[in-house]
Amino acid sequence: MNYKIFVMIRFNINYFYNREIKKAPGINKPIVEWDMDRLNYRFELFKNVCFKSLRKQKNKENFHIILLISDDLPKKIRNKLEKMAIIHNFLHIEIYEGSYDNRYLKKYIDENTKIIATVRLDDDDGLHPNFVSRISKYCIEDNINKFITFPKGVFLRIDNEKLYFKRKFSKFIAVGLTKISSPDDYKTVYGYNHRKINKLGFDIIVDNFDPMYVVINHKYGDAGRINKKDGYLDIETCSEAKNKLKFINYNNIKTLK
Repeated sequence: MNYKIFVMIRFNINYFYNREIKKAPGINKPIVEWDMDRLNYRFELFKNVCFKSLRKQKNKENFHIILLISDDLPKKIRNKLEKMAIIHNFLHIEIYEGSYDNRYLKKYIDENTKIIATVRLDDDDGLHPNFVSRISKYCIEDNINKFITFPKGVFLRIDNEKLYFKRKFSKFIAVGLTKISSPDDYKTVYGYNHRKINKLGFDIIVDNFDPMYVVINHKYGDAGRINKKDGYLDIETCSEAKNKLKFINYNNIKTLK
C-alpha cells in the first residue's frame, strides 16, 4: 500500500477542563491537580466508544491511531492506555508537544508512502466500522490537498443513566474530518478550523454514508451540549437507534457516574 491513514486523537489534553494549576507557597513550580472524576469518566468513553469503534474497522492494514497525551497524565490512566497499545499494534501513544503538525506521524511513514490521510476524532466519539475502508478509496494522488467530510451521524446524550438519540446532519462537522496530503505536508487536519474549510479554497468531498459517526454528549463534554435536549428520543424505545449504533458499546456507557 502506498498510503497511510492516521486517526489523530487528543486524549484529555484540554488543560482548562482537565486540571487546576496552583502555586504552592514558596515554590515556583506549579502544582498540577487533575480532575480524576472527569479523567476516569472520559477514559471509559474512550475505551467503550472511541477505541471500540476503531478496533472494529474492517481495514487495518495501513491504519494507525495517534493518541496524543500530556506528559504529566496521571500514571493510573497512562498505564491503562499503554496496556491497550501493547495489545493493539495500530495504537500509538505520543506526547503532545504543543502542536498538531506531522511530527507525530513521521516514524510510521516509510519511503513507499506517497499519500497520507489525517483524521480528526475526539476521545469520546466514535466512527462506523466502514470508515477506514471508505477513506482508503479517497487515498489517490488526484485527491491530495482535498478534505473529506461526513455530514451524517448520530448524537447520543447520557442523562441520569439513560441514553437519548438524535439524528445529526452537519456538513463540516469535526468528527471524521479527513485531509488527504503528501507525506511532506507538515499540516495535519488539525491545522485548520473545521468550520471554515469551505472558505479556504480547498476542494471538499462530501461522503453521505449514514451514520458515519456518533457524538456522545455528557456531563464532562467540552462543547457543553448536554443541556441541549431538543429533538432527542429515548434509545430504549427507538429501534432505529439500536440498529444504527451496533458499532459501539452503548449499554456500557449509560450507567457512567
